[in-house]
Amino acid sequence: MLRVLTINLVVGLLLLTGCALSPQVVSLNPELDMNNFNAVGAGKRVALQVIDNRPGRVVGSRGGIYADTSLITTTADIASPVRTEFAAALNKLGFNVVTAGDTADADLRLLIDALEYKTAGGSVIRSIETAATLRTIGKVGKREFTGRYRATKSKDVVKTPGPEENEVLINAVISRVLERALEDQALLEFLRDG
Repeated sequence: MLRVLTINLVVGLLLLTGCALSPQVVSLNPELDMNNFNAVGAGKRVALQVIDNRPGRVVGSRGGIYADTSLITTTADIASPVRTEFAAALNKLGFNVVTAGDTADADLRLLIDALEYKTAGGSVIRSIETAATLRTIGKVGKREFTGRYRATKSKDVVKTPGPEENEVLINAVISRVLERALEDQALLEFLRDG
């Protein structure tokens, strides 16, 4: 009887351990699709600054019984890779991107306000939703332009995604929200014309 009880206890512990998900750290490396964009910048110099404005590095939880141990966080510096890709995109649009503080025709601050990862659903098929929110603040002389952009993506999965797949999902949504900002003709015209 004691042996059966011990076996049941071990099996139960193994099942519980299988439900616990380990934490993950993802790196941001957005890739923007610039194929359908036209060069409109006319060589105007834009001083670009990207700020991680989130309250913390946690993006969300992978779920499971121990949600607090299955957290997904970003690496410490997400502003640099976002700035690199956004600057390259602005350059392709015909602007001349310079470092914040340098002499420029316009100043542009891009604030990453939120990066989210949520799971929902049953034990077989789960839905993962990722979301990103950012703001732009443009300045030309005393004039100012503000914009707010949000993107969401959903995916149904059978197996809980590993770190590589989650990194792809999170990068896809940050890439999409950056493209949304670049699709804002009012922002581009402000940077070009003031």
